[in-house]
Amino acid sequence: MSNQVVRISGYSKGSLTNIGLEAERSNIEYRNEDIDTCRTYLNVELKKTKNGFYAEYHDIRNALNAHGKETKNAVAFEGMIITSDKAFFESLGWRPGVTMSPEVEKFFLESYEWAKSTIGYQGTDKNILSAMIHVDEKTPHLQLYYLPITDKWQEKVYAKDENGKVRRTEKGTPIQEKDNEGNTIFKQVEDTKSPKHSRTEFWRIRGGNQSYRRMQDSYHGQIATRYRLERGDIGSDREHTTKQKWRAKQEEEKIQKEKMELEKEIKLLEEKKEVLTKKEVEELKGEKTITGGLKGVTYAEYETLKKTALKAEESSNAAQKYKTELEYTKNEYSALKKGYEKLKIEIIKIKGIYEKVLGYLEKQFPEVWRRVNNMLSPNSLEAKIERAKDIAAENRSANNNEKKNKDMDR
Repeated sequence: MSNQVVRISGYSKGSLTNIGLEAERSNIEYRNEDIDTCRTYLNVELKKTKNGFYAEYHDIRNALNAHGKETKNAVAFEGMIITSDKAFFESLGWRPGVTMSPEVEKFFLESYEWAKSTIGYQGTDKNILSAMIHVDEKTPHLQLYYLPITDKWQEKVYAKDENGKVRRTEKGTPIQEKDNEGNTIFKQVEDTKSPKHSRTEFWRIRGGNQSYRRMQDSYHGQIATRYRLERGDIGSDREHTTKQKWRAKQEEEKIQKEKMELEKEIKLLEEKKEVLTKKEVEELKGEKTITGGLKGVTYAEYETLKKTALKAEESSNAAQKYKTELEYTKNEYSALKKGYEKLKIEIIKIKGIYEKVLGYLEKQFPEVWRRVNNMLSPNSLEAKIERAKDIAAENRSANNNEKKNKDMDR
């Protein structure tokens, strides 16, 4: 029987644009090799951004008047995927390259309503960036992204002196208030006019460490049971990994399994290895008797011994070959792992630069920033870059003209 799949992943603000282009299929080439662009037209949009993820992110925060500290590596938005295996969707009438069956569409629409009631701000889609039903990959799935915004959270309570000022340590750190048992005191806050944008508080009110398990139980009780989907690990509070991490883990486990099998086979071969080698058997001397035997060993035993030695040497060569292949596999995996780590570092650097540029544009040239965001609609990345250059040139030209006019006035 098929299982329900509900995954949650967190992303930093620097991932908004790239994830948005792939989620809404606004690009030409994608990192996800499973995407079949010939079937993209069959996808269903439940909610789409107006000007891309980055602009939508700020629009949502402004519309809800959400507040919260934004740092470089903090989780700014999350992604949710709801799906099952291929066999389940085929049982509902799904076929690759064909318009979605009414049963499959009904399943995803009901799942989307559940998602809004679970992660939506006050049960709505106000904090949802985008929601799409993708049928252009190996398995159909509902993919949505949202800002973790909550109107209920807790805040630290700081100790105050007789004048009502917050007490601080010698280093200037505020001192938190504690109860008689030494536990930190928090105050509960509820504010619908200015909710908080915080992943920690978002999931704390949903159960904290138990939130993931509760979410899985909720989906199973409200949706999955009606479609005869299994819950999976009952009571599990572990989080699903991303597709890339899952594949890397599967590859690592495969290599480890092959390594163990090879080592086991080598050990067995070494245990069965004969004392005599092929050369030693061939050099074995013996006098042939009248009946065709040898002194100390029969002729048949000699032939058998010779064949055994040949077989043992073949096994030894095979074992050496396996050892060589194992070392090659280990070295190849090590090189891939190092390359992956270097790539992650470069991506983080590029994201940092990208965030700084966008932040600078937003503060210093808001009009330019808005126009850059509107450029997310073209399909070609080159077109966006050229358009950005044109805008920059127009801006410089306008500044030069203004300077000339001032000089003429003087």
